[in-house]
Amino acid sequence: HDTLNFLGSYSNASQVKAVDFDQNGTLDICVTTANLPQFKGDRPAQLFFKGVGDGNFLQFSENDVSAFLFGGSCNDVIFADVDGDGVEELITAGDWAPISIYAKIKDELVLQTHNGLDDTHGWWNTLEAADFDNDGDIDLVAGNWGLNSRLQASPKEPMTLYRQDFDNNGKEETLVTFYYQGEETPFASKDELVKQLPGINKKYLSYKDFANASIEDIFGKEKLQTARKNQVFELATCYFENVGQGMFEKRVLPFAAQISTVNDIYVEDFNNDGFLDLLLVGNNFEISTQLSRLDASHGVLLLNDTCGNFFQPKGQKFDISGAARNIEKLHYQGDNYLIITRNNDQPIFLKIN
Repeated sequence: HDTLNFLGSYSNASQVKAVDFDQNGTLDICVTTANLPQFKGDRPAQLFFKGVGDGNFLQFSENDVSAFLFGGSCNDVIFADVDGDGVEELITAGDWAPISIYAKIKDELVLQTHNGLDDTHGWWNTLEAADFDNDGDIDLVAGNWGLNSRLQASPKEPMTLYRQDFDNNGKEETLVTFYYQGEETPFASKDELVKQLPGINKKYLSYKDFANASIEDIFGKEKLQTARKNQVFELATCYFENVGQGMFEKRVLPFAAQISTVNDIYVEDFNNDGFLDLLLVGNNFEISTQLSRLDASHGVLLLNDTCGNFFQPKGQKFDISGAARNIEKLHYQGDNYLIITRNNDQPIFLKIN
């Protein structure tokens, strides 16, 4: 096969998925990107290649898929028929981004809005789709940052990423804020901020003066208002029930799913009751020392209560510690296994029935 098809297409790839999206009998290739190195907050372009047979690919027409290509950060992409029309939709999740559904309408990908997902901007890592409540339509579940850190977010008190030339040196700086005791607060410490903005040291000689200053005092009201912004409204790992007519209803998963990041989700009927359950794995060690690493998860099994809600059973008999990244199923010599890969560690093998 001719690898020259992909030369000239550069990407800090997060996922590569093969699917016959245009239903012409050949597989297409979707390459997603979560971020651009050194340009945190900018919208990375996604790549979508149309299979034309004999191992050859061409990029889809930008006019047909532009809504997806320039839709923002994407850590995961799945394909599922959530509206029941017989054609799979393209569904994405990423950093500083909502859960997004793109429907194929007359050969064009169109972002679906007003569907209960508009304010789901999060730090999403992974997506799965299945009929969890056995009502005949496809629901969604998405792994997020979690609720076990000092970072919290809501539509009223969001996390915000500002990109602005705060010191008028011709280059944009990045500022991340969150709400603490009802006040918007920089995430970075004074010592960290002065590395990019030395003028802060002259303006605030003491840590006390800096701590008592508002974000508008520090960075300027007009600068903040005119900055490019990305926001996060939801950090919890969630289940989204398909309630029909193109609408989804968000439900936050139990506390056990929120104690760390959720990096991958495996869907299986583990207790053989006819309803699909969830196995979640996660943790993140590669984060700011201000937060300390997120390592509380040892893997979480959530069983379906047959109504589309989930609970953690007592007596969990496995331990998936470390920075777990991915779950895959393997059939070997008549037995089924789950392989959980981990950063800087050996994979874990779980035998399942």
